[in-house]
Amino acid sequence: MARPYDAAQRRALAATLSEEGEPRCPACGGRVSVQAVPRPHDVSYVRRRAWVLCLECGRTAAVDVTADGPP
Repeated sequence: MARPYDAAQRRALAATLSEEGEPRCPACGGRVSVQAVPRPHDVSYVRRRAWVLCLECGRTAAVDVTADGPP
């Protein structure tokens, strides 16, 4: 199992997603897959999040995304 991203790496991913750039893995530089995390309908407030998976080293994290960025 791959190690998780640390806090600084999660912030870097969130910044890249907020800027609508093509995110790269901050650990190995590999391509990453990004998928929106669905919001539950029965919860009044849920942060907008994306699930990021590095296709090279397998690291993964859920990161907060600003309202104007993808996904």
